[in-house]
Amino acid sequence: MPKRSQRHRIFVVDDEHMIAWTLAEILRRKGFDASPFTHPLEALRAARSWPPDLLISDQVMTQMSGVELARSVLQFCPDCEVLIISGQAAISESIASASPGPNTFGVVSKPVHPEELLKRIHAILRRC
Repeated sequence: MPKRSQRHRIFVVDDEHMIAWTLAEILRRKGFDASPFTHPLEALRAARSWPPDLLISDQVMTQMSGVELARSVLQFCPDCEVLIISGQAAISESIASASPGPNTFGVVSKPVHPEELLKRIHAILRRC
């Protein structure tokens, strides 16, 4: 397995190109090793080679949901933390209960201000 960098590796997955790339750029400017993905299956393949410390994923995407992606990543990256972004309140309430085993999915509602997202990310990664 490749040697992990000192910086936290974060995957940002959203099928809206602008959102994925903008969030990843914000995180890189804050010192994170952030990679954007617009296709969940690409993120899944990348996670096998370069396991992320944190997966940030939109819930509603065309290829698979954020929860489905997170469950797949956790099968071979059990220490990965997960933060799901959802624009639908009803979905947000059920996501945390969908968390497998000891992992609890964090949930952020859209729209989220970048500073609020950064606070959540720092809180999650402090536990790592």
